[in-house]
Amino acid sequence: MTEELDYKFIKNVLEKNNNKNFVKRILKKDDYGVLKNPDGTHSTHSMAYGSVGDKYVVFPTVVQDQTGNLVRLKPEQAWYNALNRNEVIVFESKDQAEWFSKNYKKYWDNE
Repeated sequence: MTEELDYKFIKNVLEKNNNKNFVKRILKKDDYGVLKNPDGTHSTHSMAYGSVGDKYVVFPTVVQDQTGNLVRLKPEQAWYNALNRNEVIVFESKDQAEWFSKNYKKYWDNE
């Protein structure tokens, strides 16, 4: 894909899923806090992907806790948290889910 098509695809996916907390935080990342990482950097988001039946989903590994603070969950904990809270975006293929989980930050490059 070209950069413009990448952006349009990402934006479309995000807009269709704008009711999810992690998507809201992507769309308005400056409205939420940051997570201080052990190496001194900061994070607002991190994603992974997995499969459910014959579908593939993208889910957050950085989430808001009950107080609104961002926390990083271990992969297995993030997976169960996302499924229990319906904090996933569904894709038809592994390639789409993997690509989106690695490239969604291009949204910010074009805003």
